[in-house]
Amino acid sequence: MKFLPLTDGNTNSKKYEHGQRSIAEYLSSMLCPKDLLVDMLSKKPNLFNEIIISALSSSTGTGGSNENEYIILPFIKEAFGEDLKWFLKRDDSIVVKYIHVFLHFYLCYSLSQTLVYLDYRKYNIVPEKPQKMYYILTSEHASEGREAVTNGWNKYVNKEALEKSFGRIEALDILNSLLDGNIGFYNDVYNKLKEQDFNDEIKMLLEDVICSYQRDKREQLKKREVAKFQFPDEVSTEVNSYDDFILKLGLLCTTLQSKEYESKMKIRVNNIMKIRMLSTRRGREILNLDDEMLFFLMAMISKGTRMKLEDLYEGFGKYGVAFDYDTKAAIENYLLKLNLLERKSDSGEAQYVKIVL
Repeated sequence: MKFLPLTDGNTNSKKYEHGQRSIAEYLSSMLCPKDLLVDMLSKKPNLFNEIIISALSSSTGTGGSNENEYIILPFIKEAFGEDLKWFLKRDDSIVVKYIHVFLHFYLCYSLSQTLVYLDYRKYNIVPEKPQKMYYILTSEHASEGREAVTNGWNKYVNKEALEKSFGRIEALDILNSLLDGNIGFYNDVYNKLKEQDFNDEIKMLLEDVICSYQRDKREQLKKREVAKFQFPDEVSTEVNSYDDFILKLGLLCTTLQSKEYESKMKIRVNNIMKIRMLSTRRGREILNLDDEMLFFLMAMISKGTRMKLEDLYEGFGKYGVAFDYDTKAAIENYLLKLNLLERKSDSGEAQYVKIVL
C-alpha cells in the first residue's frame, strides 16, 4: 500500500488522491515489518520481494519518528500482523482476489474501535480488547428489536462519538505533543503522565496549556466568517491533578470544536464504513457483512482448519463482531448451501465448519 499507484490516472481530484494516501499510511501504521519480512523472504526470495522489503524497512516500523505514522490500538496492530502473515502465505491468486477485502476489513475494524476508545472521559479504561458490536448479514431484515439495532453501531459509535471526534483527536494530539511523542491513546498518555509526581511546577505548566488553548481557540473562532458559534461558559483554568487536566482539555477541545467539523467527520467515517460494512436501515445505521466478507473472515478465523461452529463465533468475537440468534441461523443456512457445515451426529448437537480459500 505504501508503493502502489494510488489513483488510476483518470481523476483530477486531489482530495481523492490525498485520501487514498492517508488510508495507505494508516494501514501501513498497523504493520510491524520486522515480524513480517522473514516470512516474505522465506516464501519467495525474488527481486520484487527484496525491493518491497527494503522499502518497508527504511520507511515504516523501524522505531524512528514518522510524521505519517498513525497511532493504532495495540490489539488491532497485533492481530493485523498475525493475520497478514497467514494471508500472505496463501497462493498468489488468493492474495490478489481477497487483498481488498482484508485491507478494507482492517480499516473499518480499526476505525470503529478507535472511535469507541476516543472518549477522553474514559481515560482510565485500558483498551485491551475490542468492544463487541452486533452485525447482521446484508441479506437480512433489521427489525426494531434486533441486536444490531439496539446493541450495534448506534450504541457504541453514537452521534456524539462521530460529531465530536475531531475535538477528541485534537485533545489526544495535544497530550501526545506535550509528552514529545506518539505515546498512544488516553489511557497510555495518562499512565505516562503519572510517571512523574504532580507538583506545583507541573501544575503551572498544565494550567498555562488550558489557559492558552481556551483563549486562543475562542479568538480564532470569533475571527472566522462562519455561522455564529454558540460559545460555552468558560472553563476554570485551575488544574489540581492529571485527571483534572485531561478532562478539562478534552472538554475544551470538544465544546470549542467548530460546527463544520461535526458533519465533516461523520461524512468521512460513513464514506469508508458504508462501502460494504455499514448500511442505513429505516434511518438507523446497521453494521453488516456481505457474503464475500463473511466467507473471508470465516476462513481467516478458522485458518483452514476444521472448527466447531461455536468456536468460530467466539473467533468473530475477538474482532469485536457479534451475532444474535437470527443471524447465526442465517450463517448456518449459508454454510449449508455451500456444503461447508457438518454435524457430528444425527442429533446435530455439534456442528463443524472448514473453509479453505
